[in-house]
Amino acid sequence: MAAYETKRTILFEHCDPAGIVFFPRYFEMLNGVAEEWFDKAHGINFRVLHEDMRRGIPTVSMNDITFKAPSRLSDIVTFRYGVKALGNASLTIRFEIVGEDGGLRVSGDQTIVFVDMDKMKPVPFPDDLRASIEKYKI
Repeated sequence: MAAYETKRTILFEHCDPAGIVFFPRYFEMLNGVAEEWFDKAHGINFRVLHEDMRRGIPTVSMNDITFKAPSRLSDIVTFRYGVKALGNASLTIRFEIVGEDGGLRVSGDQTIVFVDMDKMKPVPFPDDLRASIEKYKI
């Protein structure tokens, strides 16, 4: 998978009483990965995106989510974030979360839409952002 990669350490706040990541916490971490991806890979931080550009990227669907193995407190996991499909104003990301041993923990598809925040309507990706996003196609 030729994708953006970033690491996260599993913290106490991510875990349930069984000592493993409580599944909704993965989605919170994914939101952080999306924010980091826009900033580091495309040069658009979320303050600029939301306040200056008046654009947002809400998630509209999460599909084919598979939980293969648990992550535990202090584990270091790698998030792989690759572009599966790029539409006019939508983007489907294939994500994988893997452990230090290379074993798959979680995978799925996340679809986001580029929106005008004042109208809450989809708008086309700007050409420069589209070109940057295309570099992460898998």
